[in-house]
Amino acid sequence: MNLDFIRYPDDSPCSCAACRALYKQWLGREEVTEEDLEDEEFARRYADMRNAVIGGMVAKVRAMCDRVGLKLSVCVFANLHHARMLGQDWPRWAREGLVDVVCPMSYTSDRAQHRQWLGDHITAMNGEAELWDAVARKWDRGENSPDEALAQSLQILREGAHGLASYNMAAFSEEDWQLQAVLQKERGWTVSLHGDRLDVAGPPFAWMRLPLKSVAHAVASGAQLTCTVEDDRVIVRGPALWTEPPARFSSVAPGQRLETSVARHNRTLAAAAVRITGRLPEGWRIEEPRDDLPLAAGESQTVAVAIRVPESASPGRYWLDLMSADTKSGRPVARPLDPVTLEVEGNLFTVLPLTGTRFTSAPTWIPVDVVGPDPVE
Repeated sequence: MNLDFIRYPDDSPCSCAACRALYKQWLGREEVTEEDLEDEEFARRYADMRNAVIGGMVAKVRAMCDRVGLKLSVCVFANLHHARMLGQDWPRWAREGLVDVVCPMSYTSDRAQHRQWLGDHITAMNGEAELWDAVARKWDRGENSPDEALAQSLQILREGAHGLASYNMAAFSEEDWQLQAVLQKERGWTVSLHGDRLDVAGPPFAWMRLPLKSVAHAVASGAQLTCTVEDDRVIVRGPALWTEPPARFSSVAPGQRLETSVARHNRTLAAAAVRITGRLPEGWRIEEPRDDLPLAAGESQTVAVAIRVPESASPGRYWLDLMSADTKSGRPVARPLDPVTLEVEGNLFTVLPLTGTRFTSAPTWIPVDVVGPDPVE
């Protein structure tokens, strides 16, 4: 589910009855003028009011999405200050778990401006939700060439965003699609061999399987990777901590326990501890494991998870999203996305990418069917 134009139309004060009532409640008067907004403190409270309205609407849509297992994305303004004046406090929406994906409209032909916005967005998001910065081919104030759209797309992926977004897709030509198809296939990763050293740059990953070559060690973004040889492949592992939620759940009756398992992997050089968390329907709770789970450096382990279904649960389909948190930092533990097969210099290799966000656009919502006392076969 994507929300577009989820904002006030501009900065100008509205004078409708609903807004006048809000002005009275928030600002102590029923009329607001452009001159009022020149006062910094008044403008801040004015923006707070607008964000309460728009944020409340996003929260309502989030609740609807949770009931049916849908991810939620929002199309927002690139300039953080301007976005907030329009009611789009989207970094807060990410922190509060209201959105899974944020798509800032970074529409510009100025590469330096684009890079600055992108850096601001990555910092503001802080890994709380996925960032899909939007690339413009044509918009109401300008146009980018296919090569510029491609360059900005590559910049988005290599600077640390999770993906790309674009609106007005009719503006993309056949040349655009050919350029973007190559980029999407590569997903922003670059792999090069220098003697016996393998250099990897791009998004975080758990492992890569590459054709067998003489490789003594590998580096990525300043981190030392581990290389092992398995059959005719070199396996390159990143220093990551990640968990794998279950692929599916079985059906369950009201009042019973739903039992499944979660796999945990620690490829870092330090011991870790993981807490199993999740977004569950109202009244459902995780009974096991109750304590934080230690995980030694280099260790992989599968842990049993038990979820209690309330007696009051009516028969039907429910949606769960199991997650994990790093006990030390409180940050979400990464989860894998679908493996990606790439071709570099005629050689095929496979990557297991990771997302370190609290929620993810990957299909992590899992359906559970609550059945009555006499389920129909």
